[in-house]
Amino acid sequence: MFREEFISRLDDAILLIANASFEGREWIERPSMPAFKSSVKDWAEMYHPMFRLLFDLGFLGCRPSGSDSELYFHDQEDLPDSGRRPVWAM
Repeated sequence: MFREEFISRLDDAILLIANASFEGREWIERPSMPAFKSSVKDWAEMYHPMFRLLFDLGFLGCRPSGSDSELYFHDQEDLPDSGRRPVWAM
């Protein structure tokens, strides 16, 4: 998946906070906050908290550049914070 599609999916997850009937609002409130701050300009800073939540839950994985296989939380817990450039997998 290309970054644009990945960001679109993260945006969809972030916007769930506005849905009063979504029962997971408390789970996504904190990771959604950078998206609503005008001072946050960097896409990685804006989306990392939501990516980290979804990665930690095992909802998504990523494939580091140069690798042919996806990694999930149970494979490498620190991957989102490792500085390796990922290719996203959902």
